[in-house]
Amino acid sequence: MKRIFVIFMGLFLLTACGGRATTNTAVPTLLPTAALTTDVDATVVAAVAATATTQAGIDMAIETAVSATATALPTPLPVETTEYVTMTEEELAALIDTAVSEAIAATESTAAEVSSATSDTAVTTTEVQTITVYVSGAEEAIALAEEAIDAYYALYGDLAAEAVAELSAIEAELATLNENVATINETLVTINDTLNAGLTLAEDTITQLETAAATALATVDGYQAQVDAWQQQVATAVSARQQSLDMMQPVNVAADLPATLTQVQSYANTMASAFADGTVSQAEMQMLLQAGVDSAASLQANGGPAMQSVAQNITTLNKQLASGQFTQAQISLAGLQAQLPDLAASAGITLPGGGITLPSGDNLPSGSNLPSGSNRPGGNLPGRP
Repeated sequence: MKRIFVIFMGLFLLTACGGRATTNTAVPTLLPTAALTTDVDATVVAAVAATATTQAGIDMAIETAVSATATALPTPLPVETTEYVTMTEEELAALIDTAVSEAIAATESTAAEVSSATSDTAVTTTEVQTITVYVSGAEEAIALAEEAIDAYYALYGDLAAEAVAELSAIEAELATLNENVATINETLVTINDTLNAGLTLAEDTITQLETAAATALATVDGYQAQVDAWQQQVATAVSARQQSLDMMQPVNVAADLPATLTQVQSYANTMASAFADGTVSQAEMQMLLQAGVDSAASLQANGGPAMQSVAQNITTLNKQLASGQFTQAQISLAGLQAQLPDLAASAGITLPGGGITLPSGDNLPSGSNLPSGSNRPGGNLPGRP
């Protein structure tokens, strides 16, 4: 309305001045009221259109800036939960290390953006939107790291007690980091609401944002070294199991071929039973490795040339088990179970009972079947559902 009034007055004064300048000549012809109103309306419409165009340009600039920021951010690569079960223990440990590294990097980038935005003791709407993009990236990276940790618990939680204890501490730090990022996000919401309301941003609010970012940085300080040390701990534990297997000697060699094939069948069934829940405990591991050594020795003693390849397959299966290659071990086990009926038939032997079906599909520890909350080793952690 003010803009209309100003335009109207401008036109009025211009008309009046024009009248005074031509006093001694012809009297100017005044525009009809309707025509004047039309010109004013057209001017207002043009001004409004120009303002809208300018605002559209500003919005486009903001969207472009935020889009460019998002493009520049390192994007954590999500892993299908079904892929976790195909990884060896060391591969999954390496994935956790990488996922935590990405969470740390995303948090550091968020804190850097906060520092840049608050360096002039003011925060704009554009800066809020940019920081929000970084916060989303940090939240996604943290969630992926948590998911990988849950997968390790499900697959190897019963096997590696020391590694699980250390991993629980790492997860607790990750939960704290998640809380830090959430605090940054909550402060950004407050700032955005204030700016949208056209109010002046309080200095305390900006200080709160800076404090939240500094707290997040303090949380990640030394965190990478902690995770790297855990990954090395897993590698050491796997190597120790492999060395223990190499030194293991047979303690129960079957007396003849029928007893040998029965022993092999028992070994296969026991392993299938252990894998029924998708994981193997430390006690089950030791029992299975010894049973595998005994079965291979019995085949070497009683199986003749035709069964030496089966003995080698069992040795390979044992190595896969000791190395935490659970998916590969289950594939090898399925092959051994498929061989047994033909081996028994070729020897004229009828094996007692039937085999045990290996878990597959929805029975594998993946997706919604992964443990969470109080079902995970170590119980509920602060900041986690």
